[in-house]
Amino acid sequence: MPLAEIQDFDQYWRQSMLDEDKTRPAGGPGSSHDGISGVEYKSFLIPWCKGNSPSYDKTTMRISKWVLNKLVHRLTQMLRAQDMGKKSSMRSAGITYYDIESSMGKPEMKGRNLGKPNPKWISVELVFLKLLEYNHIQIFSTLEQRSLETETEIKDYLENRGTEPLDMSQGICQFLTIKKTQDKGGHVRLNRNFGWETFIRDHFGAPPEATGFVTGSLDQNVPGDLVATMPIPLHLCLAETIANVTGTHRGVWGKGRVKVRRAIVNAASPNPAGVVDRISLDEYYRIYAENNVLHMAETDLKSSNSNNASAEYEIVEVSGSTPKAWEVLIDPFLIRWRELQRVREVSRSQDDEDDEGDADDADGDSQ
Repeated sequence: MPLAEIQDFDQYWRQSMLDEDKTRPAGGPGSSHDGISGVEYKSFLIPWCKGNSPSYDKTTMRISKWVLNKLVHRLTQMLRAQDMGKKSSMRSAGITYYDIESSMGKPEMKGRNLGKPNPKWISVELVFLKLLEYNHIQIFSTLEQRSLETETEIKDYLENRGTEPLDMSQGICQFLTIKKTQDKGGHVRLNRNFGWETFIRDHFGAPPEATGFVTGSLDQNVPGDLVATMPIPLHLCLAETIANVTGTHRGVWGKGRVKVRRAIVNAASPNPAGVVDRISLDEYYRIYAENNVLHMAETDLKSSNSNNASAEYEIVEVSGSTPKAWEVLIDPFLIRWRELQRVREVSRSQDDEDDEGDADDADGDSQ
């Protein structure tokens, strides 16, 4: 399931962020530039985020979150410097060898495991490779020179790797450890023209109604209390899903959480107007219990009011019920996420999903 979610994200990202080969401008669907409108996040990307919002066991996504946060932060810094008319070092646009070393330690272990790859570096590599596979990052050999040759070689390695164990000598981290690469400012950065600049400006920058600022401006004086064009931290939802797919010690995880969300929507019933938007409170708790994550039921209800990436739930009393009964109103974006899944499942065989393995469904959510 998590692998299918990344495949869905790839399609939704391209549909949303690009107009053929051109990146959409910041400002949402009401904005336009050269005849191209801004991104309508509500159609695909927000529903996907609601279905793949981060779990509460943050240990499962610590390294993937570090990678995505660092990539987004560095590109944001560069864009902000440009917006403010300051000379921007291209080094700030991405992750260098020294960034990884300072957070993860040396690339090789010491003591009894002398010479073996640092497991944290392996996790970083796996996240990098997944991002490269879907065209979200670029590899630079210097401060400004992109290394298309290196990207091609690594993509070829990925394509021909099959089920062989990861070879750290063939990857992105190895490229960053080369002394020449380090000396010349080599780094990995987000693909700015693949939609990431637009997302960053829509998430952190000035929304269209910000008086006195160009839409998407990252000037440090933009008021911080404005409602963002894209309020949800999409990059953290992506980090969670990548962590689910690339987890090495237990295979694919995160399936339990997705199953619960699917089951809630599948069991939903219509309101008097015929709109499917609710489930009985008893059924809500039963679904969590059947998936061995009952302890998460209460947490999900509470978090929906404090985390805008999470699906929103509201408990309402059933009018005239005796004895009293309650229903849970379901976030309409979660309903749409499941509807989009069903459409995608028509073109995705069940065998493809089964290939992901039979890891513990409860995974990190049950800890």
